[in-house]
Amino acid sequence: QRLREASGYAEKTQILSYILSMLRREKLTADDRNMLSDFAFSEVDTLMRDIPRAKNYKTKDEIFRYEDILLGLIMKLHPKPNTVSPEDLQKTELLVQVVEKARYLEITVDEIFQKSEYTAGDIRDLLRLVSDIKDEYQRGRVFAGLLHYRDKLSALSDEAKGLLAEHTCAEIRRALPIGTETDADLLDALEIAADVCREFMNEALAQMLTAFLSAEENRLRFYAAQTLLLTGHDVDASVVASLARDPLFADMICAVTKRCGREELFPSEYADPVYLAKCDLSRWLYYPTELGKLPDEIEFLGSVKVKKELYYIFRYRSDSENLDEEHRGQWLIGWSSADGGTFSNFDLYAPFEQKTPEKTVKLIKKKLL
Repeated sequence: QRLREASGYAEKTQILSYILSMLRREKLTADDRNMLSDFAFSEVDTLMRDIPRAKNYKTKDEIFRYEDILLGLIMKLHPKPNTVSPEDLQKTELLVQVVEKARYLEITVDEIFQKSEYTAGDIRDLLRLVSDIKDEYQRGRVFAGLLHYRDKLSALSDEAKGLLAEHTCAEIRRALPIGTETDADLLDALEIAADVCREFMNEALAQMLTAFLSAEENRLRFYAAQTLLLTGHDVDASVVASLARDPLFADMICAVTKRCGREELFPSEYADPVYLAKCDLSRWLYYPTELGKLPDEIEFLGSVKVKKELYYIFRYRSDSENLDEEHRGQWLIGWSSADGGTFSNFDLYAPFEQKTPEKTVKLIKKKLL
């Protein structure tokens, strides 16, 4: 019922993913299996109707993500094709063909990097496909694909890397000057490009990336600064300082300067581990699947060690619509650790509050960590 009432494909994908994960652990009754099966094949009809009606490729991509999960459900319910009616099997195969035809750019990227060898000709053909695409979101899928296969980019020839660098320079040049009127999907693509392009960096691209360092969007400034530093180029200390003041990027730019042996670029007043841990947790909460925004308030409670790993414990509150009424505006618990243990399950702070902060942190450690 929740799937039928979902407001859009993003929500439907989230709900169906949860259902599919539950099915891997629990057995269904015959009635429940039949009900889910009927729903799944009715959704195939819905997708076939909605894909051609989608207003742009970004909307289609949301549908494609749902289609992928839906196919997973159908395969779980019907591991053998002979348990599916010929009509349902035919329309499901047709849906797969429709999606594959629409996702030709992503499929081309997959085909290139799944081969044992890939050449400059492959990259040239890929970029020729991109050149004919007008939809900014769809054009940006090439950078998302390169990011997915970034561990294979080092195997590209110098000629192939040069082609990618030239294309990235052209995309940056096309976007300049970056301002409030810049297309949002283009900005998203350039953010990914500024990250992945360090795998095929050249001097022309390095010069183009410097234009991002003065952009208003800190996400562009961070990935440009990171790529430039990691490829041995200079970045002005004022750029690093401005990123250090941003809770979304402070701990990440600090880590980059350490990795490059350029710690002197990071302002000492922001090098406090509590501040960096608070920024780390804030960035985690910013994800759409969590609060979807920075917390309205966040306070440090104390630190504890768990199996030699140091955790910084915080309480925070938010009016995020992702929270239910019980949790919205209330103090919640979260933590951050240098080894990737940053997390919050939106646990209410009140049941853990003790007479002293030390006892509160000790109880949180016992119950939650």
